Amino acid sequence: MNVITVKINGLEYNLKGEESEEYLHKVAIYADKKIKGILDNNKKLSTSSAAVLSAVNVTDELFKAY
Repeated sequence: MNVITVKINGLEYNLKGEESEEYLHKVAIYADKKIKGILDNNKKLSTSSAAVLSAVNVTDELFKAY
């Protein structure tokens, strides 16, 4: 089990998983880009609202991939 510390939208989180540290970093970078992209388009959104919208966008990408 790998455990790494990452920053997403300026906050630190510990991620752990069976995947490689490189993979976990890629996931964190992707999440960070998604949230920052939402916030860049609407500066008035809260972080939690941006996280929810990011989750919806990623879910949409996942559904469209299958």
